[in-house]
Amino acid sequence: MNSTANRLKNSKRTDKIPCYCVLENIRSAYNVGSVFRTADAFY
Repeated sequence: MNSTANRLKNSKRTDKIPCYCVLENIRSAYNVGSVFRTADAFY
C-alpha cells in the first residue's frame, strides 16, 4: 500500500453531531443550494 492509503486506513474517524437547518419562505432554488453549500463548509 502507498502512504496515502495507509494514512486513510489509520485515520481516526470522528462521530458527527446531527445538524438541522430549518428554512422558511424560500423563494428560489439558488438560495437553498447556497444554504447547503454553506452548511457543508462549516460542518
